[in-house]
Amino acid sequence: METVYLFIDGGYLRRVYADGIKGFFGVEGELDVAAVKGNVGSSVKRVFYYDCLDDVQRQGETEAQRRARVSTQEMFFDRIQSLPGFHVRLGVLSGKPGRLRQKKVDVLLTVEMLENAFRKNMDKALLLAGDLDFAPVVDSLVRLGTYVEVMYEPRSAAKNLYSAADSGLPVNLYTLFLWSTVQFKKQHPLPTAYSSNIGPPGDGRGSIRRGKVEGTIAHLDRSGDRFVLRVYQYDRGNPGFSLVVEGDSEDAIEKYFEAMYGHIEWE
Repeated sequence: METVYLFIDGGYLRRVYADGIKGFFGVEGELDVAAVKGNVGSSVKRVFYYDCLDDVQRQGETEAQRRARVSTQEMFFDRIQSLPGFHVRLGVLSGKPGRLRQKKVDVLLTVEMLENAFRKNMDKALLLAGDLDFAPVVDSLVRLGTYVEVMYEPRSAAKNLYSAADSGLPVNLYTLFLWSTVQFKKQHPLPTAYSSNIGPPGDGRGSIRRGKVEGTIAHLDRSGDRFVLRVYQYDRGNPGFSLVVEGDSEDAIEKYFEAMYGHIEWE
């Protein structure tokens, strides 16, 4: 089995996770960094997590509030460090409140990726990041013969970063949901999507809403206390099969479909 090391730009991960989860659910998420490792596969032997402790007092923040916020961050980093095979590396923040920038994080990540490649500690480097500054180290590892895969959120990542790698792995809403704590996932479930060989029910006049996705028929119906969206012969993984999405509300189903698959043109 190949040996894989996972390198995480913590600031990027936290930002992408917060934007994606709050954008869909309307509430703050609960990130579980251990779930990131579990999601990418059992071949990941070590995880290196790079971040900064934000201990700069913010405008309007009391000293007690600052200490409480810093303590929460420290506990978050301690939890990650306590996980088997996980290693936390902290840089520093510089600048003024509202214009803070991470320092040393990219250097720490770059040095450790190169060092582990030179020592042949890993067969594959998996990098979770989106900053173009990491493109040179990706190029270097590829030239050294280490297979590099970049995990990235398409709207926020630099294309020249993930295109420099051997392969890219886009992060979507479902991925971010998998990276949430068990408690959060139970309290805030996503709609369920699955394949079906059903065909369109006539003209769909009994449906709540009718529309099209890339010319393909879509019907939204209600079944008991659940809403069901059927997009006929649209499942790209199973040609000829239909895609079905079920959820507790029309809004959740539509938002989920658009985040994962595409735009619905309703009649």
